[in-house]
Amino acid sequence: MTRRVVIVGDETLVIPDQLPALAGAEVRVVRALGAAEAPALLAAAEAVIVTPQAFPADFLDAIPRARIVTFVATGFDGLDLEAAARRGIWVTHVPGYCTEEVATHTVTLLLALNQRLLAQQALTARGIWDVASARPIHRLRGRTLGLLGFGRIGQAVTERARGFGLAVIAHDALVPADRIAAGGARAVDFETLLAEADYLSLHTPLTGQTRQIINSQTLARLRAGAVLINTARGALVDEPALLAALEAGRLAGAALDVLAEEPPPPDHPLLHHPRVLVTPHSAWCSEAAEQELWDRASAEVARVLDGAPPRWAANRPLPQGAPSTGKEDRQPTA
Repeated sequence: MTRRVVIVGDETLVIPDQLPALAGAEVRVVRALGAAEAPALLAAAEAVIVTPQAFPADFLDAIPRARIVTFVATGFDGLDLEAAARRGIWVTHVPGYCTEEVATHTVTLLLALNQRLLAQQALTARGIWDVASARPIHRLRGRTLGLLGFGRIGQAVTERARGFGLAVIAHDALVPADRIAAGGARAVDFETLLAEADYLSLHTPLTGQTRQIINSQTLARLRAGAVLINTARGALVDEPALLAALEAGRLAGAALDVLAEEPPPPDHPLLHHPRVLVTPHSAWCSEAAEQELWDRASAEVARVLDGAPPRWAANRPLPQGAPSTGKEDRQPTA
């Protein structure tokens, strides 16, 4: 019997021409859950490949035959993991596929802000051949990079940052201090992180506790002239509070690869601020990362459809008829 796989993603989702792990499967693409062809295709699908998005409340009802929903992403925002587990559906993701890329992008943003490249480019475009108007420019050696989160990406950022002579401090409630030290950073509490960081870079998941963790109160506790870098999740930052801190001169600048609303409206004030550098959620991107992402996601689909458990599960399906324990909705262990 032919396996039916549906990929759901808008026009920005680049899908490889070949997915070797799904050879022989019928693979169909739906560019929007509201598309006319979506209900029939989803109803017949044994596997659904998706991106993080706002799923309608009846999404799981729409995929009665599905055995797996896999995210072509590190995150798995928007889907009710416990409800999927009750229906016997695995939910998987692809952790770590773009660690190198995000770490490199983070440090690139830090360098661009520190060297005042936006200001220098704007000046030279106006015919002003003078660095004085772009100052201050700081020597990196001896300055402090603070990391909120010390998982794979935080550790890779640390490796790169230390090559520039930066001292690295990190706060992560889930990582022991000795592991942070072994990764090349000094473990600190959250208040110390804010007080000591010249550059604060966010590498923490979005949870109820971390949503808008960067807000007017935390921004006020940052050292004057600090820089904020966010390559994690847009909703970690209260954007109006960030704009106010920039306008008040408390922050020297911000570099954002993610925003609360993506894509943002053209008149979003952070897009046009002279001390803000915004990239279009592209920190993950390289040809190698994209290939790895799809290879691993499609392999998860094949594994589950062959009757084996996935390698990167975000939940654990319940046997049909078993009561919910709440433990089937869990963070991945990979």
